[in-house]
Amino acid sequence: MRKGEHGKGMIRYLLLWIVCAICLTFTQEHTHLDWHRLSSVTVAELPAYLEALEDTLDRSPVHARRYLSMLEPVVSLYPQSAAYRQFLFLKGQYYYTLGDYSRALSIYLDCARLAGEGDHTQDYLRALSNVATVYARMQRYDESNQQYWQLIPLARQLPDSRRLLIIYVNMANNFISLGQLDSAAEYYQRALPLTRSGSFYRAAVEINLARLNVKLGNYEQARRLARRSAAYADSVQNVEMYLESLANMVNSYKREKRWSAALRLALRAESLAQRHRLRLQLKDVYLNLAEIHQAMTNYPRAVKYFRRYDALKDSLYNESLARQMNELRVQYEMEKKEQEIAYQKALLRRKEWEVRYLSAGGLSILALLFGVLYLYRKKHQAYRLLVQRSLQWSQHLEPAEHRAHNPAANGWQIDPDKEKEIIHQIEALLIGQKMYLEPDLTIEKLSSRLGVHSRYLSRIINEHYDASFPNFINTLRVKEAIRLFTQEPYTEYSIQGIGESVGFKSKSSFIAAFKKVTGVTPGYFRKQLRRL
Repeated sequence: MRKGEHGKGMIRYLLLWIVCAICLTFTQEHTHLDWHRLSSVTVAELPAYLEALEDTLDRSPVHARRYLSMLEPVVSLYPQSAAYRQFLFLKGQYYYTLGDYSRALSIYLDCARLAGEGDHTQDYLRALSNVATVYARMQRYDESNQQYWQLIPLARQLPDSRRLLIIYVNMANNFISLGQLDSAAEYYQRALPLTRSGSFYRAAVEINLARLNVKLGNYEQARRLARRSAAYADSVQNVEMYLESLANMVNSYKREKRWSAALRLALRAESLAQRHRLRLQLKDVYLNLAEIHQAMTNYPRAVKYFRRYDALKDSLYNESLARQMNELRVQYEMEKKEQEIAYQKALLRRKEWEVRYLSAGGLSILALLFGVLYLYRKKHQAYRLLVQRSLQWSQHLEPAEHRAHNPAANGWQIDPDKEKEIIHQIEALLIGQKMYLEPDLTIEKLSSRLGVHSRYLSRIINEHYDASFPNFINTLRVKEAIRLFTQEPYTEYSIQGIGESVGFKSKSSFIAAFKKVTGVTPGYFRKQLRRL
């Protein structure tokens, strides 16, 4: 090819690249929210901004506070709209998460008033439920139950009985906090017919009811409920609930001073907790065994179990403290990374605008050429920086950022300490034993190893790592792939070979997951890595 023809071909290629870049810029702008034009958006456009606010509530309180201040003057223009009520819910959730319960309560009450005036039943029910939850968190249990009383007629009209079930259970818990055990028993009994025999909810209610009967001195009734809840827990393969049922039976026998029967069940609980590595439950079992042996005057064994109890309690406390410190560090690093990525995206958008203005102004071919080369260089630098950040990110052992969890808001009555123990076990398997490298890994397989129900495990992963189970595993595999790119003999492996080494079944699935996590393809990443 002659020089002139080669130059023309190069110019045509550059022009085509510029047109594609401009089209891509216009397309991307429609998929990103422009917060600078928020004052001019219509009420129909507000849900997208509210969704963005909701996404930041748990992950970035700083961004959430900024979005709240930007959205409030806009949504206040539509006080009767669904968008305004949704904004109030999110604002109340923000202050609830911060622990500012008085302000959260005021916001939810305003939302309930607006929903009631507009005859919006679902929002009214939701707002008063939140009011009752805040009252309980503030230890104003009587006022919490008064709010629940207002909800009962509305909840009975719903086709799904779970809302009414949750109301009854929460009211019973409030009565226990008030020391009104008979009333608590009454509301647990009201909740029972709303559950299906053999279900998770039935087991949970009967465990609470058995524990309450132990306090009331109804030991035979407590044991009947505990045996039934143990059978339900076994049917749904929930080891933690099964151990709680055993604990209720042990406590009933202890109250009756039937030490042999209590000892037999406590030893079974010890074996079960050890087999499933449920250290939190094992701690309580050790305390029960120590007290039983002390009552039976078997002091050497009592001392042995007291020592085990103290050692395990201290270990759990130290682990919890270390996790909290680690979560703070991870949160700081993630926020720092978000700011850096946001800066790079802003830089890319600014350069793409420059390309648009150059083409629209009809600059000469030479000017377009220099603009394209400049943009290419900057974009290449940005992607190289993404490669460097991804390389640094892969050095962290933490699987993902932990989210604040609020079981009262979603209706799950879960002990936070139990969840922390399960999270510790998840990370021990996935980080310590690298279980994520198994190509056929499923949530059912992981839940079987942990001894918890798959739905319960899926809920914990979603709540604490802000990711579905497949995305959670793919992120760990991508981290491992990044590390392999820098190690012998993997530097000579093909892309497909690296993908298979970290657990992906196909080259295409590896490339898609890698690009989703890092922003670049594995081929581009390795090419840039060799230049660093």
